[in-house]
Order: sequence, then C-alpha cells, then structure tokens
Amino acid sequence: MKNLSIYLNIVLFIAVVVLYILRWQDQANQNTSPALSSTNTATTVYVNGDSLLNNYDYFIDAKKDFEAKTKQVENVIMAKRGVLEKEIGAYQQSAAGMSTEQRVSVEESLMKKQEAFKQYSENASANLQEEQAKFNEALFDKVAAYLKEFSKDKKYKIVMNYAKGTGILFANDSLDITQDVLKGLNKAYKK
Repeated sequence: MKNLSIYLNIVLFIAVVVLYILRWQDQANQNTSPALSSTNTATTVYVNGDSLLNNYDYFIDAKKDFEAKTKQVENVIMAKRGVLEKEIGAYQQSAAGMSTEQRVSVEESLMKKQEAFKQYSENASANLQEEQAKFNEALFDKVAAYLKEFSKDKKYKIVMNYAKGTGILFANDSLDITQDVLKGLNKAYKK
C-alpha cells in the first residue's frame, strides 16, 4: 500500500501538470498574455495528497476491496503451496521403496507441478499489479476531471499536490483547498 501512496503522488503531480498545460494552452489560443490580462485573479492552490487519500471515500472503498482481493489471492497461493509441499513430503517418505522408474516419473510430475505453481503465482501477482495500475489511472482520471471543473469555477490556474517528500517545501494554509475538494469528490462518489 506504500506503493499506492507513491503512485497517487505521481498521479496528482501529473494532474497538476496537465491542468497547467491545459490552462496555458487555453490562454495561448486566446492570444492573451497571463501577465497582462485584466482578469488575472486566478491563483495557485494545493491539495494535500495524503489527506485526500485518507479521506476520499472512493479510495477508501477501493483500497478495502483491493486488500480483500489480495488476501484472497494470497490464501489460494498458500493453499496450492501447501498441497504441493504435502505431495513432495509424501514422495520423500516413500521414495526409498520406489523403483528408479517410479521415482523418475514422480519427480518429473512434481517438477511440472512446481513450475505450474510458480507460473500461477507469477500470473496472480502480475494480475494484481495490473489491476492496481488500472485503479491508479482511474483514480487519477476522477481527481483530475473533478479538479478541472472545480478550478474553472474558482479560476485557479494551478492545483498542486502538497505531500511530504514532494518538491514543495512550504505552502501557506490559506492556499489549501483539500477539504473543499474532498467534499466535492465524496459527494460525487455517493451519487
């Protein structure tokens, strides 16, 4: 789940960059210089990424679902591993009483089962990672779309992600719009 926080920080950073680019493209299309514009009352604000994650109902629900799915996959893998280990143990106990041909046959079968288990485990892990990546993308899209609409009404030029470990060392609390964004995101999610 630490990776999820890192991914969200990256996603929010990209959202800020996209909003920044869209805003400047819009101004370039209007042939208006932002420094000379008489309506240049917009400002730079920030959202606390950690607070957003910890309080966004969509993220909380999805995180619970993903954790449950991960636990389910881990349980299946552990069960399959247990069955394979029992078969190996049974073979080791009975190997002395087997003929060479029987041992070779059982060992080949066990090796195939080990490879199949390894492949299943790798596929399950890859599927979980892919699902997490898709979720991160969907989360980014939801937050970015909301911020784009939210920023239009407020005339914000830039909405930045402020979180420990990012490039922003200080931001005045008066620029923090986290609670307003959370209210809107959670309201939209409940619909």
